[in-house]
Amino acid sequence: NEIFKTNNLKATKPRLAIFLCLKRSRRPLTADDIYLHLRKKVNRATVYRNLELLRDSEIIFSEHYQNKSYYYFAKSPHHHIICRSCGRVECVPCYHQRSFKVKDFTAITHEMKLEGICNNCLKQPNEKDNCSINFSGICIDCTDSRYIITAW
Repeated sequence: NEIFKTNNLKATKPRLAIFLCLKRSRRPLTADDIYLHLRKKVNRATVYRNLELLRDSEIIFSEHYQNKSYYYFAKSPHHHIICRSCGRVECVPCYHQRSFKVKDFTAITHEMKLEGICNNCLKQPNEKDNCSINFSGICIDCTDSRYIITAW
């Protein structure tokens, strides 16, 4: 509840359920993923509304991939690289999040799409190398203790 208090947000049951779903996940999730997981507790509109609120409060972060928004909980924003073959997800640090400056611009945001073939797939090539994948793999740093806030 402390993370909500710090951001002047009420710790409502739906908001807490959505947050805990993301915190416990080992990969970024779409709003639909969260809704399917929590559908007996939270309706779809509540999921979307709270994801926006949590993202705007920088409690969670989001990335866009293949026309979908993926949400994740971490101590700070970072990027993900996705294996085009198996869907494995790895975290990539974002070194310019706070210090990035461009003359005559403020409130700058950025997105980075990283795809590749992981070393495991390079050792075992298959015909799926050009397939369309989603965030089906595991994001190690999203649940790494360095990124988890445990004060609440």
